[in-house]
Amino acid sequence: MRLLLSLCFLICFTGLTYAQPVPFECDNRFHMIFGEQGQSLTYDLTTDTFVIAPEQANRSMNAAGYREVDNLGYAIFSNSNELAQISADGSVVNLGPVNGLPENISIPAGSFGNDGLLYVYRGGVPDIQNTIFGINVDTRQVEREIDIQGPNFVVADIALNPNDGLFYGVSGNYEGVPDTVLFTIDIESRTTQVIGPVIGPVASAAAFADSSGVIYTASTRNTQPFAAFDTETGEGIVLGNVAVMPVTVDGGVDGFFCAASPGPVATFVPTLSEWGMIAMAGILGIVAFIYIRKRKAVV
Repeated sequence: MRLLLSLCFLICFTGLTYAQPVPFECDNRFHMIFGEQGQSLTYDLTTDTFVIAPEQANRSMNAAGYREVDNLGYAIFSNSNELAQISADGSVVNLGPVNGLPENISIPAGSFGNDGLLYVYRGGVPDIQNTIFGINVDTRQVEREIDIQGPNFVVADIALNPNDGLFYGVSGNYEGVPDTVLFTIDIESRTTQVIGPVIGPVASAAAFADSSGVIYTASTRNTQPFAAFDTETGEGIVLGNVAVMPVTVDGGVDGFFCAASPGPVATFVPTLSEWGMIAMAGILGIVAFIYIRKRKAVV
């Protein structure tokens, strides 16, 4: 009898052990989920390489975010209000429906806020066109429902800049503004602000931000590369060629990143006006140096 109980305990304990989520490492690598099967991969920008996780959800997901408290990913299953927990090995646990989140719609945009809530957004749907939902992933409850003022907008993904507390996204349809603009969402003032039309690469399927405030985007559609954006002008710069990944885009593409990591910070090439200021500063420096030398010579 004791032997039987011991075997039962061992089997149950082993099952619980394997059921534990596998945390990600908070480093400079980017994580993406894609396809109808809910596969995930890790992308290393420094080597421009990726590794596909061995496990998968067997169901598509979107609106993903990285939670630093437990180093796990969270997302919403497509066409549902059910919450997914994503492990580093690609395995996914269905945590169940989120109370207060609309059912039977696909939510593409998501990111954790500074308050620890997962903020998700779905544009183009009547009644919730400009509504952002803040989800407590521990209780599976919508704790904040924020109606953003101003024109309706559609965005593939959002990323929180931890420095200014604003969410950034590349718009796919912004009323009264040219298509494909970099803009911010302020959930406290309930407003948006256009930074400017995106200049350079357009890759808006997934958005990321690091601790230095750099905004990155990625897409596997067509030939859109992995890019970073100047948060003051919207100017983009190509950093990698994530588009070469052999992945399907059916079911959507999304991503998340540990915002506590400094990230592979992008270095932007100065614009013409910036080069002018640099040249002027150099000239003034030389003039000042000559002036000081002459004064010393007179003395």
